[in-house]
Amino acid sequence: MLVAALGALCEPLDASAQELGDQEEVLSISLNLDYFELRRGEGDESLFSDMTATATKGADSLAFKFSSDIPFSSVFGGVELQARYMRQVSPGISLIAGLRTDQGAGTSDFYPYVGIAISPHPVLGTEMLFFRSEDGKILGRAEAVGLVPIAGPFSIEGKVEANWASTTGRFGPGGLGNLEMSSRALLQADDRTQFYAGVLHAQLLGKAERLARQDGDSTAITSLVFGTRWQM
Repeated sequence: MLVAALGALCEPLDASAQELGDQEEVLSISLNLDYFELRRGEGDESLFSDMTATATKGADSLAFKFSSDIPFSSVFGGVELQARYMRQVSPGISLIAGLRTDQGAGTSDFYPYVGIAISPHPVLGTEMLFFRSEDGKILGRAEAVGLVPIAGPFSIEGKVEANWASTTGRFGPGGLGNLEMSSRALLQADDRTQFYAGVLHAQLLGKAERLARQDGDSTAITSLVFGTRWQM
């Protein structure tokens, strides 16, 4: 979702607050395959996908998001579904409210959430979300994506995502739980399609890292990623 929004923000942001109120009430619908990639790590391979469908009219947007990470070593991985409403309150700032569900092997969790998306620069987008779990815990996710044009059809994307929980519960220990950082080199094949290659590093932190070490599990993984991106 944030990647799709960042692509649109690459156009000059010269709208004022008055222009925001006067924008034409035209319904537009977009479909974006933000990530469809093979991830190859240390003895671990998976197929990751992230897709967003958005309907926008004036300052209001309704989006549906699907993401999955399917390990090659198992039959079923994790699937995350989101439905969210967004209201643009000023140029580059939107308020968010939605519902998220996580579907796994034998598990199904639901989280209502609120958040804010801020794009302080045409090539930088940030998003912060606060989820309420079924057992009353508050979970958080912060994400930042930056795009740097290099030359011609080439550009570099950098992305950072952090997740945390208010207190320890069945969703994991409290505090900052993990950090994911990635960099992708993008090739613009045509107006709608990009191909890319890059590297992704995921790291457990705090109590989550200590518990993983005690259990003899890995606390970090670095993966090469190869994929494509498509917009309609």
